[in-house]
Amino acid sequence: MSEASLERRVRELERRMVRLVQVGTVVDVDYPAQRVQVRIGERDSAWLRFTTRRAGEDRTWWPPTVGEQVLVFAPNGEAVAAVAGDSLYQQDFDAPSDDEGVRRTVYGNGTEVELDKNEDVLRVKHPGAVEVEAEGDVSITAGGTLTLQGETVRINE
Repeated sequence: MSEASLERRVRELERRMVRLVQVGTVVDVDYPAQRVQVRIGERDSAWLRFTTRRAGEDRTWWPPTVGEQVLVFAPNGEAVAAVAGDSLYQQDFDAPSDDEGVRRTVYGNGTEVELDKNEDVLRVKHPGAVEVEAEGDVSITAGGTLTLQGETVRINE
């Protein structure tokens, strides 16, 4: 193998290695197509698929949003096979907690869902209406006091 050929192969391997995992920022989202464009450095990617928690019989829908920082994975370092994956906290979108016993999800409209394992409490805060729909029975059981508070409280029998 010639030195020029070896040098060319090494450059190609280096190029691919650099592209295996990169950090970028979402610049556009095509929700119906389930694709995002990500800015990595000075360039925008092609439309990329994005990962999700579940995509089988049980599925989740939680697409990335513009401004979100993500990892871009490119198998074999090839951009044509790249996907946008996990998100990273950043200055504009910091972690919603720094307590190891708290699991908290914060939504852009002000909704918060928090499991506080330290206090053994599940909290849900929402600025709008909450609807619960069930095909079957609904049961509420409290081991302590059950408090209903509202402008109007209706109990239909």
